[in-house]
Amino acid sequence: MRLFGFLEIREMKHAPAIQLSLIILLITGSFLACTRDPNVRKQKYFESGQRYYQKGKYKEAAIQFTNATQIDPNFAEAHYQLAQTALKTQNWNTAYQELDRTVQLQPDNLLAHLDLANLLIIGREYQQAQEHIDVVLAKDPRNAQAHSVEANLKDRQGDMNGALQEMQKAIELAPGSWDSHLNLALLQVKMNALDAAEASFKKAISLNPQATSAELALGYFYQQRGRGSEAEQTFRHAMQIDPKNADPRAALARLYLTQGKKTETEQLLKQTKNDLGDNPAAYRMLGDYYFATGDVDKAVSEYASLYQQHSKDVQVKKNYIQLLILKGRLDEANKLNDEILKNASADSEALIYRGQIQIRQGHPTQAAESLQQTLNSATENPIAHYHLGVAFDQMGNLARAESEWREAVRLNPGLVDARKALAAAEMRRNDWEALNNTAGHLIETQPGSPDGYVLRALAEINRGQESKGEGDIRAKGLRASAGERRERVRRAGRNREHLSFSKPAAEGDNANPDATRQTTR
Repeated sequence: MRLFGFLEIREMKHAPAIQLSLIILLITGSFLACTRDPNVRKQKYFESGQRYYQKGKYKEAAIQFTNATQIDPNFAEAHYQLAQTALKTQNWNTAYQELDRTVQLQPDNLLAHLDLANLLIIGREYQQAQEHIDVVLAKDPRNAQAHSVEANLKDRQGDMNGALQEMQKAIELAPGSWDSHLNLALLQVKMNALDAAEASFKKAISLNPQATSAELALGYFYQQRGRGSEAEQTFRHAMQIDPKNADPRAALARLYLTQGKKTETEQLLKQTKNDLGDNPAAYRMLGDYYFATGDVDKAVSEYASLYQQHSKDVQVKKNYIQLLILKGRLDEANKLNDEILKNASADSEALIYRGQIQIRQGHPTQAAESLQQTLNSATENPIAHYHLGVAFDQMGNLARAESEWREAVRLNPGLVDARKALAAAEMRRNDWEALNNTAGHLIETQPGSPDGYVLRALAEINRGQESKGEGDIRAKGLRASAGERRERVRRAGRNREHLSFSKPAAEGDNANPDATRQTTR
């Protein structure tokens, strides 16, 4: 029966009106049936998402993949592609959730298991990561990628020999795998086999000239070796290979910062925002740069603009809230934060922001309740422990405050504000040995900042080691006369509540947003 054939359509010209109406009704009904078919609709969303993904339009891709999963919550392929999109935009929580859903629906999706393992390794959930690796190796013992991921796991666990053995096995199984050679190079760097590492980086690139991550790794290698011009050339080549990827631009910006090229950094990040306006990781870079370099006013202005343009980007909203808190604009921050909690009452970051706001408003008891609510579901959140310590300090419970700060630095040894809070507590009780230890950690974390040196000098002088103290106040980063340096130490001893000697940190340090910024980009 050829209802839609060319000949039949021509013959319909002379058909009675009622017959024509019937044919039109049949055609329309058939079309509507297709558009209402959930399988057809979900597939269209899925294919649209794939097209956006291939063009580097990850925000649009995520919307389409989400639409597909809403039509069919059991659509495993859509969940997996949504996870890949989240990985591209560094939305780690969404990536984990979607990968976890994928393996529930599709237990034989080995790539999803390995992606999950990698995320779990980053999150230090080593046992769970091993379980996903074991699933893959049980089904495919010769899976080279699984051996590569296991090498990464063993590396994180400190088993360098085991890591090297697993990586060599991965290369034996797949000698043409560029990413295995890349991972081998990274291991060789850790083992200080630098010439071998450089050769492995270049081997990875030769196997896949389009591998942006290999180019970036080689660029970082050059940067760490003090070969700045080669690093810049490599990062720029990575930008040409993958123009929609924000990572090469971020790498080049960091290189410029270490070289003191602030003007070039700002210009690059403005261009990045213009070129990659639909990539959240890209359009947030400029505001993050302003914050990291201590220009909070510019950061606030930039994020206010971003929030107007991307009001549905929750991370933009959260970053803006944190900046408003820093500027003391608590009512504005609280209003935006309440909007987040209205839609997600257990959002740990928003609960921490609420605690910060309550601390600044002078309500430490309420702040402690908000922060404890976070820790009920995220017991190992160092930021929550730090701010809970601040709340207890305001309440006069110094022992509990110090306990929370120690837990914070145990979970995140690089959390500078928690170290400074501990230093203040140690000075209050004249524990110069403990202060000396804390100062050492600060120097290790921020070698270009004077703070750690000032604190260590104070500890040494109070322990009767004045010559050592004088050595520290002459250390790199304390560019002042001898009298001025001694005054800094005396001032630090008097100022036992507030230990922010240098804002921002000295040039050359890593940016330290730490206790006020806990973004998950």
